[in-house]
Amino acid sequence: LMTMLNSWVALALLGAVAASLGTIFAKVGLADIPAHVVTTIRGIVMAIVVTLFTLLISKKVHVSSFSELPISAWVFIVLSAVCGALSWLLFFQALSIGPAQGVTVLDKTSLLFTLILAALFLGESFTVKTAIGGLFVLLGTLLVAFPWASFESFFRSIGFIK
Repeated sequence: LMTMLNSWVALALLGAVAASLGTIFAKVGLADIPAHVVTTIRGIVMAIVVTLFTLLISKKVHVSSFSELPISAWVFIVLSAVCGALSWLLFFQALSIGPAQGVTVLDKTSLLFTLILAALFLGESFTVKTAIGGLFVLLGTLLVAFPWASFESFFRSIGFIK
């Protein structure tokens, strides 16, 4: 089990399963409750779980570790938290009015933005293989998120089909 938990692939896949379950539970929980209220409750519960995990499970982190972080780390951590909070608020608002499949697949277009931003700002490679994979993700996203009639209408409007 520890070998699996040290694998970034296994961790990412387990995270994806957890995110999927979170979406399904949230969609059920959104019934007759404003999305921002659900997001707030979720954020509080997540903060408690993450804090307990960090303080009780992790042997490398002590409360004094937080004060030792450089200012630049705090700036980027706070920026990440603000973006994460905005993402949650927008995601749950969309989920409250849209189908779980469509909302979730559109939310995952963050992958495409991450590929581009990681290449631009982190110096990560953006190869032909990456571009083709991203194009497949985009195509799959569009196919899942929108009804087939939308595609027919679009292709008719550009004269691709009659």
